[in-house]
Amino acid sequence: MLSQPRSRRAPALAILGLLVVCLGSPAPVAAAAVTPTLRLGASIDIVDNNGIGDSGLVTFDVHLAVPSGSSVSVANRAIHLQSAPSNSPGAFTAFKELTTNAIGSAAVINYEPEQNRWYRAVFDGTDEIAAAISPSVRVLVRYTATIGPGTSGTVRSVRKGTEIQFRTTVSPVVAGAARGHVSWEVWGTRGGRLQRLIATTSDPSAGGVAALFVKFTATGRYRVRSRALGTATNATSDWTPWLDFNVR
Repeated sequence: MLSQPRSRRAPALAILGLLVVCLGSPAPVAAAAVTPTLRLGASIDIVDNNGIGDSGLVTFDVHLAVPSGSSVSVANRAIHLQSAPSNSPGAFTAFKELTTNAIGSAAVINYEPEQNRWYRAVFDGTDEIAAAISPSVRVLVRYTATIGPGTSGTVRSVRKGTEIQFRTTVSPVVAGAARGHVSWEVWGTRGGRLQRLIATTSDPSAGGVAALFVKFTATGRYRVRSRALGTATNATSDWTPWLDFNVR
């Protein structure tokens, strides 16, 4: 009895069927991370370290948001608050670690900077939310200049020929930071008119004290003031209050 030849198509169909089964059950694809918006705001951009009220304090507000309609939560996300002396990406280092609340916000309240700095917020990203860096903001810290000897807001009467050493104390004094010049102005009456007689600068000591010697050689009214000039680390101070003298 002759055996029937095997069909050569059967294996091919079996293999094809296997391929159909395999291709018919694809692996699940993970959803792409949403692209967030990260913002950083500073309550003030120029700080006065004069010890008056909260003029030397900054509040930083951070907000992380996802596109409208997204169901991804922005709560409990870690945010790095970074600062740098220059606005260069590689210069930033973290100084505060924050965690967002239910609406994606976080804050640093009453922060007291000592020098001019750039600030930014950084989110490292997760499977659900992509990494993000906020635009940077700059906060300047103004020098504070205090002049003496004071006149208690009154006109001090001195004799002609009197020599006075005026001193201006500049702060903050930060170790390793550049010390700026102190600018002086002396105004006096000449021909019945008040005019600027002296405009000069001097350098403060390591302790932040600069000096100017003034000898009053003519009678009349005089006014003296000073200010600390800005550097890379701190902004120019306001002028000190006038010191008023009557030379007789």
